[in-house]
Amino acid sequence: MTAPPLGQLALQARLVDERRLDGLLRGQARRRAEGDVRWLGDLLRDSMRVAPAQLRPLLRRQGLELLACARCRARFGAVGRPDAPRTCLRCGAPLARAPEDAPLGTEDTLDDGTPEGRALLEAHRRRAPPFGPFLLLGELGRGGMGVIYKAWDPRAGLPVALKLVQRPAAASFQDQARFRREARAIAALRHEHIVASRGLEEADGFSCIVMDYVAGVTLDLLLAHGAVDRARATQICARVARALDHAHQAGIVHRDVKPQNVLVARDGRPYLFDFGVAKMGDQSSSLTSEGVALGSLGFMAPEYLLGGSAAVGPACDVYALGVTLFLAVTGGRHPIGDPAAHDFVVRAIEQRAAPALSVAPDLPPALARALDRALAREPADRHPTAAALADDLERALPG
Repeated sequence: MTAPPLGQLALQARLVDERRLDGLLRGQARRRAEGDVRWLGDLLRDSMRVAPAQLRPLLRRQGLELLACARCRARFGAVGRPDAPRTCLRCGAPLARAPEDAPLGTEDTLDDGTPEGRALLEAHRRRAPPFGPFLLLGELGRGGMGVIYKAWDPRAGLPVALKLVQRPAAASFQDQARFRREARAIAALRHEHIVASRGLEEADGFSCIVMDYVAGVTLDLLLAHGAVDRARATQICARVARALDHAHQAGIVHRDVKPQNVLVARDGRPYLFDFGVAKMGDQSSSLTSEGVALGSLGFMAPEYLLGGSAAVGPACDVYALGVTLFLAVTGGRHPIGDPAAHDFVVRAIEQRAAPALSVAPDLPPALARALDRALAREPADRHPTAAALADDLERALPG
């Protein structure tokens, strides 16, 4: 098996021998076939105990320096002049040289705009691992079942986001059915605040959802770094509410609205994504065990916790978005209490959410009223639609 440039340099530096390198490359290919992409540098570190500090000079010999974003933790490879001023492609924050022990996989490669830098960029893109017709540029995130990669689509000449089942051979029937249901859900939606789908494709033997690539960072990371004020958080959630209303009119309940599933683009536009546990139409709970609820505990409405999937409706998404905004405008306080507490489910079912003004007395009254209504214990007492919640939030915005 032909070694890539980093492998050839590792051989020259006597960090690995040909037999072991061949084994690593074959293992890398097997992992990729299971949807688990690992970069050679990380395999050398993990399997051969090669220190990242030994590998970084080899990357520099290829004209590559690793940069990291302190805000959203994305990593990039810089070609050309590594000291050129750069900003993160996801969140726009300044980039700095990554620590010597940082993982070697990167999300994308940057160039300094010079002909030499652009040539190096194209060389690195050509070396990217192939995945069907795509070239994988880096990992954007992963959950319990799926993993999302940034990829280059040579057919369109554009970057895309690929979501695929991690280790599909081991995925249960329910997981694979849920994945295909997500593909159908997002394919049916076209809204300015929902990440658009380009369809479901087969690549290297299994399915992947192809989506538009949006350079941005999730709302939870922005909140953690204090990068969103109350007015901006309210505006973001108002637009997400419009996206939810669009989905509800199409018969789709998201079922997992939370800050981690709201992507804020570099231009400030928010996008709702990850419809992996969405409920479509009058779908029953046949894909789940009896009484099992899908989603994130701290954002589940009382009726969902009590009645399971059969109780899921648009009002559950209204409640979850209310929790999201409550966390954003109160400095991370949850309206029910700590979701990790052993009695949280009982309290979430039996107790009313804390009035917003009792937690943050300086909130604008209109915003506090909107939050209290969205978080009402009874679904009938909440906003009748996500659009009505959006109307309330927009009225609460200053000016």
